[in-house]
Amino acid sequence: MERNIEILLAEASAPIRWRVERELLGRKKPETVTKQELSVWPQVVKNLDLLTGDCRFNWLHSSFDYAFENICGELHDLGIRREIVPLDKRLKPYFKQLEMIKKSDGTFGGFIASLISGSSTLLGYGNQSFVREHVEERLDNLVVFSKKFDPATFYVSDPTDMPGVWKGKNQMVNPELYDTRRGIAAPMIHDLNSWIGLTDVSSKRKAEKMVALILSSDYQERIKPGFGTIKAAPRRYYAMGWSVHVPGWKLNPRYEQMAVLMRYMEVFARFKSARTHPWFKRCAAWLDSFTGDDGLCWIPRESLKGSSPSYWVAGGRIALESKPRTYRKRVLEATFRLELIKKFGS
Repeated sequence: MERNIEILLAEASAPIRWRVERELLGRKKPETVTKQELSVWPQVVKNLDLLTGDCRFNWLHSSFDYAFENICGELHDLGIRREIVPLDKRLKPYFKQLEMIKKSDGTFGGFIASLISGSSTLLGYGNQSFVREHVEERLDNLVVFSKKFDPATFYVSDPTDMPGVWKGKNQMVNPELYDTRRGIAAPMIHDLNSWIGLTDVSSKRKAEKMVALILSSDYQERIKPGFGTIKAAPRRYYAMGWSVHVPGWKLNPRYEQMAVLMRYMEVFARFKSARTHPWFKRCAAWLDSFTGDDGLCWIPRESLKGSSPSYWVAGGRIALESKPRTYRKRVLEATFRLELIKKFGS
């Protein structure tokens, strides 16, 4: 056993030890932590209690603790999956919401459907019927978009009916690339998360093509981070997200970007089109450059501090080590995350 793995199993928190044994060592039954110990871990209990079934917009998408996307993300980080704790009943209202979205044309329906699908996939629900149906339909639509994708027509001039508060504030996404039911016709971070749950060869192949599109200069350099402004109805405009603009596209990432870099790379490592990309290889080498003789990832002290309120998908909720998040704890967490990236990328 590598020295860094021995240190993690001796010093790290229960969630890290659980994931090291399950995901890195392949043990079906971990030896240093029990399923019961994990299920009563304070951060696990807190997030499970926050799964109240409230499907109002701000309770699904926001930077606060109670937002569905943050709850699922943190539970994923903590090692919680559908077979570990009884999540089916807790997630039932969200799947019902996903079913209702498909029957309506409500504003942001497509975005919320992708958010619910991506978030629940992180917990092992990629094959849930409504999730699978949305992800496959969304993927087919994205493939159609990619065939005619032209960065030169992605943005248009501000419409004449745009209120003064919006004019010149952001770039206006071409209305032909957005509708309330399907969402924006470009890959988002929640789409990327949902693709890790794909099981059939055809869908995986489509996802690989979309990952290649994301990691293209047309997407990374010619599309604005966060996409821009969208028109939902006459005189109704919103700022649209979440694009997948990666840290360190041209130069090494800044130290404070390490959290979101590790978050993205953990997902990208599952896709060959990402693993073989120069950006991924360069950033993997950059992360590995912090590894010491003991195998630990001695990150800069400015890194992986975490923050709240913040968005899990943006790397703001690094949740594997509880407070106080000392430098040693952050080193242990960075070591685990780097080993996970290497494992998926091997």
